[in-house]
Amino acid sequence: MRPWQHARSSSAKERHWSADLAIHEFLDSTKASCADRRHRLVLHHVDLGAELAERAFPDRPDIRGIVERHVREDLKVSCTLADWFRHCDLARVPAPQRRRMAIGKAGIVNLVCGRLDPVCRPVVEAVTELMFLPPRYVPEHPEKSLAVLMNAASPAIVRQVFGPPMELSAGNRRVMADPAWIAEAVIVTTYGRIPDLGEVVRCWTAEPGAPDRG
Repeated sequence: MRPWQHARSSSAKERHWSADLAIHEFLDSTKASCADRRHRLVLHHVDLGAELAERAFPDRPDIRGIVERHVREDLKVSCTLADWFRHCDLARVPAPQRRRMAIGKAGIVNLVCGRLDPVCRPVVEAVTELMFLPPRYVPEHPEKSLAVLMNAASPAIVRQVFGPPMELSAGNRRVMADPAWIAEAVIVTTYGRIPDLGEVVRCWTAEPGAPDRG
C-alpha cells in the first residue's frame, strides 16, 4: 500500500487522512534508499518501529496503534523485529568492527565527540543511544541487529526524530550540531564504513508471514 492509502485506512472517520500521512511516509521512507520490499526490515515492526515512530511523532499518543495497523496491512502479521530475524541469514549480515565493540557504546560516543565541540556531547549521546536500540529487541543477536539502523537509510530517520541541525551555545560562541551527520559518524566509527541498505536487506530470505525463500 502507498502512504496515502495507509493514511486513509488509519484515520477512518476520526480525522482527515492527511493528519496521518507524515507517519506513514516515515514508516515507508526507507524505500527511498532501497526499492527492494525488504526495506521494511528497518521500520515495519510493532516494537522497534513503534518506538522510533513515537520518538518522531511525540504528539501522537495513538502512534503505536497506527504503526501496528500499517505493519499488518503490509505484512499481514503484527510482527516484531525478532520475527524478522527468524528469516535472516546471519552469516551475511554486515558486522561491526570487533575493536569498536570492545570499547562499547560509551567508547564510540567518546570517539565521535573527539571530533566535535564538547557542547555537542548530549546530542551525540542521544543519537548513539537511538542507533543502539535494535539489540534491546533482539538480545540474542546484539551485534548483527545493529545493522538494522546502522546503514545508509538511518541519517534520514535520525533527521526525522531529532530535527534539523541545531545551534548550541558554547560560552560566547555558537556551535552547530547536526544529528544526521552524527548518525553517519556513529556508523562509520562502528563499522569503518556505512553499509548500503540493499546490502543489509538482501541478508533476509523472506518477510515475516511470507514463505522463506532460502
